[in-house]
Amino acid sequence: FLHSVVVHSGRHRSGRYIAYINPLGDNEWYCFNDASVSKCSSNDAINMNYGISDEPDESDCQPQSTAYILVYIAKNAKEEVLRPVTEEDITASLRKRFQEEQQSVDEND
Repeated sequence: FLHSVVVHSGRHRSGRYIAYINPLGDNEWYCFNDASVSKCSSNDAINMNYGISDEPDESDCQPQSTAYILVYIAKNAKEEVLRPVTEEDITASLRKRFQEEQQSVDEND
């Protein structure tokens, strides 16, 4: 199944990247952009990112959204790949960093 789509949105020489993710493989899609995360339709995630339009643009400068990366997960691997992360899955150094960051946040509140 299609798990995520990474899209470049913008002009030929500029723009930004947006990630559309179907985190549980249940066709509930979310759009992750520079400023926010929002729920979106599968149409927004898939069909709106072909990078072509019906109108030719001679200047090659028309803003477009183009899917650059598609991430698929095999249906028979879904349970293993999307299983919940346990504390044992996280390295000790990363757990320590999370604890230090949380402590810093708590101290500044």
